[in-house]
Formats: sequence, structure tokens, C-alpha cells
Amino acid sequence: MGRVYLGMSPAGKAVAVKVVHPELAMDAEFVARFRSEVGAAQSVSGSYTAQVVATGLYDDPPWLATVYVPGPTLQQLIDDRGPLPQSACWRLAAGLAQAVQAVHTAGLVHRDLKPTNVLIAQDGPRVIDFGVSRALDGAAITRTGLTIGTPPFMSPEQARGQLVGPPSDVFSLAAVLCFAAAGRPPFGAGNAPAVLYRIVHEEPALDAIPGALRDLIAACLAKQPADRPTLSRLTALLAAGTPQWDRGFWPAAVGAVIRGYQDLDLTGPYLSSAYLSSAYLSSANLDSTTLDGTDLTSTGPDSTGLVAETSRRRLLTIASGVGGLAVAGAAASWALDRSGAKASTAGYAVRTAAARKPGTVLWASTAAPAKQVAATGAMVIVTSGDHKVVAYDAASGARQWIWTMHQVRLLRADSGQVFVTGRDGPFRVLALDGATGTQAWSGPCNDANPQLVIGDGLCVVPASSTSAAVTAYDVNTGEQVWTFLLPDQDRNRALNIQQGQIAFGGGDFYIPATGNQVWQVSSTGTEIARFTLPASGATSLAVTNGVLCGLGQSPATGAGAAAGTGAAAGTPDLLYALSASTGRSLWSIASQSSTHTMVAADGAVYATGFTGTAGTLRAWHASTGAATWRHDWPGANPLAHAPVASAPGLVLIGVRQTLLGLHAATGEQSWQLRLDGAVQTVAVQGEVAYVSTAIPGGDTVAGRLYAIQL
Repeated sequence: MGRVYLGMSPAGKAVAVKVVHPELAMDAEFVARFRSEVGAAQSVSGSYTAQVVATGLYDDPPWLATVYVPGPTLQQLIDDRGPLPQSACWRLAAGLAQAVQAVHTAGLVHRDLKPTNVLIAQDGPRVIDFGVSRALDGAAITRTGLTIGTPPFMSPEQARGQLVGPPSDVFSLAAVLCFAAAGRPPFGAGNAPAVLYRIVHEEPALDAIPGALRDLIAACLAKQPADRPTLSRLTALLAAGTPQWDRGFWPAAVGAVIRGYQDLDLTGPYLSSAYLSSAYLSSANLDSTTLDGTDLTSTGPDSTGLVAETSRRRLLTIASGVGGLAVAGAAASWALDRSGAKASTAGYAVRTAAARKPGTVLWASTAAPAKQVAATGAMVIVTSGDHKVVAYDAASGARQWIWTMHQVRLLRADSGQVFVTGRDGPFRVLALDGATGTQAWSGPCNDANPQLVIGDGLCVVPASSTSAAVTAYDVNTGEQVWTFLLPDQDRNRALNIQQGQIAFGGGDFYIPATGNQVWQVSSTGTEIARFTLPASGATSLAVTNGVLCGLGQSPATGAGAAAGTGAAAGTPDLLYALSASTGRSLWSIASQSSTHTMVAADGAVYATGFTGTAGTLRAWHASTGAATWRHDWPGANPLAHAPVASAPGLVLIGVRQTLLGLHAATGEQSWQLRLDGAVQTVAVQGEVAYVSTAIPGGDTVAGRLYAIQL
């Protein structure tokens, strides 16, 4: 599916960078599958897999990088040295079983397990290319009726073109073991149709394999998937048959071959002076993603030791004599960058300093669609459904921990902590350590109106479902600092802020209550003032630059809706602003459309609207109400998924499957990015946006979690 290059960090960490062939990169179906399958493959981890460490799923052409393994493929080893001894076959089998188990645990099926996809490292085998074969299923090269896979190592169901599952990989694993033990695959080689016929209808040739190992391979080569042992059963059988440790994974002869690959001097005579066409990667974005989280520098001598002064895409090809560097049979190369810097022999690299190009996908992980996303420190936290809080590493997208809790309603993150409301017995607010997911403290809160706000070292929530009060907890200790009972409210009834939002700004909290009242409360729990809002109910409240901005329902909405004009009854349609210090009304704007969301930040107010045929995002100056810009998009019910977030100098909005970056001052589009699935929610931390999407499919809905450079 592509060419493979060797990349190396300044610290000497090597990776194999596989770049998709240009003709495949133009195939939309392949690219979509590539993003899906390779994105899922990033979650595979195991001792016997070559882990995916970085991807450019949205670069052109797409690419992926895996751990580099200095050693031959199993195919090369058997071709050069002949079949492995029985003890080595048992250890190979145990390593392959663990590798395939890791692939299946990530929800993948390899589908192309074969000797060229098994690398032989000093401490055991490494399986590569998991997640790639399914991506090729929809590619143009398969539309002539070809079946993805390598015929001698395919299962009967795969040979018939049927759907394949984990048992297919068990069959292929056994075929690979037969090749390692006997020097040939179980159903022979040669003409592909003839091999496939034998796989489906004939028995394998296992006479050259000793007893116990032969019986195990035969069981895995059963024609019917249900008749093959599961991987867990296979692992148990292998544990019983694998010989004890004798100071090395492989026999001495195999270890000597591997050391030959490890000792190759890649800076010397193996480098060729031939250059690939600079047009090959003319549109590639290899320099826009960091490998393994590290910016790689741009140095590299050519075959004569001189610094390369050529174009960014100049490539030095390693001579064909170093075939063991190839991944899945492709030629390996050093990818060099333009640079006038002095080169050192340890400085070969793929330049990635331009990873900060706005609108670039830094990573994408398979994740259930998130209702809420928050970022704190080194973690991205999401709520998945109603029962899970899941943390992902902010640098790589790898899942770190899961907290299970019923009816998770609200999520906030601040200063390395995560604050969640939900039910685990009684309804409560939890504080979790963002790095580990361990609970720091918990306290009771209102189950019907689970609002919370973090400010001045406090977590403020509605106190309970039986009182008109809010409680402030110390964010570090969970100590109840104060409780404020709202005056003139029914003291036996919870606050009516189910659609409202407690706001914080300028050191004070703003607490909406029944009707159009808002209380201003200090960080010590003392009442400062009571404001009257121009709207009925506070659907959204936010403070920016000393201005309290809100979204609610205008008093005339009901009558207007009955007359057939304006927004529907009960729909928020009035934007307004008050002085956050005095409560003086600054301005209000009644919308002629259904107003959906409101965000206030950096002295501006942004709101989305829907007229029935088009959606709109508008911006106003927070203190004056002066309109500054408007961005429209067509489509029926376009606000079904249109979350808005503020970023430094930008406003982000998700319109169906596209994330737009708009200049905050002018509304002009800075960039747009097409994603897999409809945008559900957006959170910003520093110069990175974290975006959740939902991808409908059958009876289930999958999703992605993206990190996007701003």
C-alpha cells in the first residue's frame, strides 16, 4: 500500500514511516478506511507487536509510523537458514499468539498474517501491519475481484470472500507456524486459485512437523471457524508446550542473524546516491506531525558525507542489499529535509517542526461519541454515554483510565483535576485526579440540576434537591467551605436552574434562580447584589471582561410564536448583557430565529441561530452589543450538531462533519477540516482543540476523538 522510510529522532529513536501510494491516496473509500483502521490500530499495544507510534491520517498522502525493528522478516530468515528447530517454533507460536491477542483486544482482525508481516527481533517476533489490510478492501486495486490477503496463509472463509473474524487470524497463525517449522505453507504455493482451492477443500500437509506441534497446528487449521481453538485456549496449550527459558529467545544461529542486522552501519556504504523524484512527496505533509511526541530535526548527509542542500522532499534510498530494513517488503529509505545546518552522523530525521500548522490533526483515537470533552494538564477527559468518564493522553491519544458512574451529567476540568456530577448511590459531585483517575473527594449535590462551576479554588454546585442553596467545596480537599441559601426562594424546593448555568468572573459567582433573578455572591459566600434579567430563565450565563452575558427567553416569545413569527415558544431567543459589577443593563437583542447556543469570551459574544433553511453564527461586542460579523451555512436543521468554542484568536464551530476555524475579530475562515463523523463537542486547551465525533453505523454509533493544532 505504500513506500516505507526510516526516520530517526535526534536522540536516536528509529521508526518506520509508511507513506500511502499516491493512487491510493486519491481513493476516497480507501482513505476513509485507512483513517478508521489505522486510527484503531494506534490502541494496539503488546510485547510482540510493532506499535503504531504516530500517524498522518489527514495528510496528503496519509502515512503511519511504527516502531522500527532491526532484524529479518520470518520469510527472509526461513529462506536463508531453513526451518526453525522445534523449540524456536514453540516460542514463535507463543509470541505470535500474544501479538494477535493484542490486535483482537483493540477490536481489530489482522487479516494478513504472513511471514513477511512477522519481524524477528532479538527478544521475540513482532507482528506488523495490523489495521492495514482491511483499509485496502475498498481500494481500487481490489475492484477486479481480488481478495485482500496472501493466498497460502488465508483462511477458508477468507478464500471464499466471506466476512472474517478472530478465528481467521488463528488459521493464518497456524499456517505461518507450519511455514516456520517445515519451510513451506500447509497448502503449498504456486498458482493462487489452486492454493485457495486446496485451502477450502483439502487437508494440510503437516508430515514434516513433529507430534505435539503438528497436532496444535492441525487444530488451528480446521475448516470451520468454530472448530478452531480460541486464542485463550491456544495460549494455554502453548504455555504447556513451550520450553523453559535458556538465556535467549532464539537459538544461537538465529541470534547471530539478528545481530548482523543490528550491526549494519546505515551511515556508510549502504547509502545510495540515487534520489527519488521530488514530485513523489510533493504534497505530503510528513513535516506536520511529530513522531512519538518529539519534534524531529532536519539534518542529514548524502552518500558522500556532504550536507544535503536540496529540496524538502529529497530522499536518499538505502541500497537493496539492506532488505531487512524493509517493512512488509517495501524499500526502506532515509527521508531528508531541506536545511543548511551542519550535519552529524546521528542527525538523520524527518523534519516535523511544522507540526504547528493550524488545522492539522495531531492524532485521532477511536472512542465512543463524547457528550462532553474537557482538557486538563496532560489528559483529555470525555464523558462516554451516561456511565463512563474516560481519560486519554493529550500527547498521543492513548486511553489512560476509565471511571464508571451512573448518570454522568456534567464534566469540568481545572488545574489537573476532573470534576464530575453523577449517581453512585446518591447523586454527588466527584473530584478525580486527572493523571490517574483516582478519587480525591466527593460531596452531595442536586440530582435534578447538576450544574457546577470552578473558580477561585472552589467548586460550586446546587446543594441538594430539597433546598434553594448552593454549596462551595475546596477543590483540593473537598472541604465544604460555605453554603449560600438564596433569599426569597422556596427554601424547601431546589433551585430552578435546570437549563441555567452558574457563572464565575471577576472573583464572584452569579447564580440564576426562579424567574429572571440572578444573585451575585462573593468567593466567601457573601451576597453582594441581586440582578434582574431582561429574559425569562437563564439558559446560558457567562462573564467576559466585566460583562455578564446571557441567553434566555424573551417575555413576548410565546405571543410571537402563536402569531407565527419569531422563535418557537419556550425556545431561548434573547441575548443580553449586564454590567457584572452593578447589574446595569447594557443591551439586549431579540433573535428572529431559534437561538441555539451562546459563548462569551475575550470581550465578545457568539451565538448560533437557525431559521429553518440555514444556520448562522454571529458575533457581538460584549460591552456595546455592536454586531461585528456573521457566518452562514445552508442545510436543513444545520444546528443538530453545531458546537461552538473559543480559542486564542479563533472561534471554532462544528458544522456536521466539518470543523471550521474562524478569525475571532473578522469571522473570516482561517481553515476547515473534514472529520470522520458529525462533530459532537469541542474543547480547547492552549493551542490544541480536542474534538469528539459520532459515526452512525447499523445499530451502533462509533466515534473519534481528535487533537487538532490551532
